[in-house]
Amino acid sequence: KTDNMVTLVRHNGPRYHCTTGLVGLKDVANQQRLLPDDYLNESKTMVTQAYRDFALPLIGEPLQHYPTLQMQGVR
Repeated sequence: KTDNMVTLVRHNGPRYHCTTGLVGLKDVANQQRLLPDDYLNESKTMVTQAYRDFALPLIGEPLQHYPTLQMQGVR
């Protein structure tokens, strides 16, 4: 088919599963899809557990944990 784009249709469930679909280019060209508000914390600086739950099946393995440094004053 022409003038279409392949989509991945995600199905709900404990394991990641998707099928393919088609959407007309005229329906998605020059459009943007923003992240849902619950994917970012209040200050919009970090992702939430809801985002991790969404993204982890796409990544394929748990996100690596990095330590947080604490600021120390210098005299």
